Amino acid sequence: MKTVGRLFSIPLCFLALIVLYVLLCNQSCMQLCWKACLASSQPGESLWPTVPGPLHFQGYSSVPDGKPLVHRLCRRCALVSSSGQMLGSRWGPEIDGTECVLRMNQAPTAGYEADVGHRSTLRMVSHTSVPLLLRNQSYFFQQARDTVYVVWGPGKRMNRDQGGSTYRTLLKVKEMYPGVQLYTLTDRMMAYCDEVFQNETGKNRMKSGSFLSTGWFTMILAMELCDHIVVYGMVSDSYCRKKSPPSVPYHYFEKGKLDECHTYLVHEKAPRGAHRFITEKAIFSRWAKKKSIVFTHPSWQRRRGKAAVCPQMRAFLFHKKVSLKNIGLTARRGTLLAQDHPVWPAPLKEGSVLHDQAESQCRKGTVRCTNPEISPSQMFLKAGCA
Repeated sequence: MKTVGRLFSIPLCFLALIVLYVLLCNQSCMQLCWKACLASSQPGESLWPTVPGPLHFQGYSSVPDGKPLVHRLCRRCALVSSSGQMLGSRWGPEIDGTECVLRMNQAPTAGYEADVGHRSTLRMVSHTSVPLLLRNQSYFFQQARDTVYVVWGPGKRMNRDQGGSTYRTLLKVKEMYPGVQLYTLTDRMMAYCDEVFQNETGKNRMKSGSFLSTGWFTMILAMELCDHIVVYGMVSDSYCRKKSPPSVPYHYFEKGKLDECHTYLVHEKAPRGAHRFITEKAIFSRWAKKKSIVFTHPSWQRRRGKAAVCPQMRAFLFHKKVSLKNIGLTARRGTLLAQDHPVWPAPLKEGSVLHDQAESQCRKGTVRCTNPEISPSQMFLKAGCA
């Protein structure tokens, strides 16, 4: 009887020890679990931060101390385009009611409040637009002290160690207006933006003679800063390919100068030294299918029906059809799949008739080289339609 009692008491002792251990370590264990959860959701792993409180954006460094940009997560952002599409939109009150408002370059708000609002949380500025901001220093730097200014530009102009021309100008601005919040993109962040462009188009930005636009840098920052983005006044990649697109100023504050669609098409077709506005907007459209991004005035409706394809895409679809047929036949026969029917055809050789035809059609914008079954970088790289 005593033996049975001893045997029964051993499990009870172990159970009591386990309960005591859990009670003593409960708090520390919870802290470890919380740290592990936070570590698994660091901003570096996702473009959409989920950690509450101020965030540290390592890709943006302050002038002149080089500290990273610290800003709270914006649940909802208004990204306001500088396009003439904003004229007469009457979106001003809605934009001002948004938690964070992002603007670009020297686009003013004074005199256009009804259409574009007046608040500015962050303003992304090109190195070429810095002199334009200096023409109205009191408006941009003295009055708008709550605005964060992020300036991007090539290394030779933004270099801190060797004193790039644009960076020296920013130092002078900081001396004149100590309260202004000035930041620049780090070299690593600039390289990352180039890398994103290459991954999306299959083409090296520099070798293809392309310049990234301020809108590109703004969108990348917005995806890191904001949970939800509403883009105002930005047209889609197909807008300017209509037969007779309406004439709209390139900038809402520069009437009678450049036409928006004419400028976009000229840059898109230029062999070198130009922005790829239309290509960027096609990329934004793809991002909007995965991220919480909405385009309004004009709104971007999802395309319906079959899209026109370039010659290389036709070749892909043909080979896919043949391959699927062979897969079905070999499955029924129980034999191995022949290797002479690849799903993706061989890349087009430069100078060939098919390559020149594809390049010409893609340059003219007469076809839209899209295929949802493969990644955009694969499609553009193979088809030569970047």
